[in-house]
Amino acid sequence: MWCDDEGIKPRFLVRDADTKFSGPLNTIWKTEGARVIQIPHRAPQANSYAESWISSAKRECLDFFVCFSLGQLAYITPT
Repeated sequence: MWCDDEGIKPRFLVRDADTKFSGPLNTIWKTEGARVIQIPHRAPQANSYAESWISSAKRECLDFFVCFSLGQLAYITPT
């Protein structure tokens, strides 16, 4: 898992109620010792840091570039 490669011990996974987040994904994170927290439905303010970063990334980067791979996206959004 990426966290192991980076030497990070996850404590929380904050996620929305999207259907792509199913039981197996929760199980993977729980086996890593992370607590899975689902934000309330129709409440983007509950995850405001992620929402703010996503909107900034769209506005500042993705409005000017078309990414065809995850590698290209990683290149234009340095961490």
